[in-house]
Amino acid sequence: MLTILGGGVLLVLASLVESFLRQSHLPSTERLIFAAISAAFLASYIAAGFYFELTRKEKAD
Repeated sequence: MLTILGGGVLLVLASLVESFLRQSHLPSTERLIFAAISAAFLASYIAAGFYFELTRKEKAD
């Protein structure tokens, strides 16, 4: 449950940052680079959350 909540918070923050970048005067290349970095960070954060949640459940058993 914490993984879903943490992922949701990060997605809301990412959407706020993305809306700011969309209105900025940065070139498309810089926006795409930032989006790729953000996507990689979000994917790794969510994957790490699932991994730690699974290992915690295994230790509890």
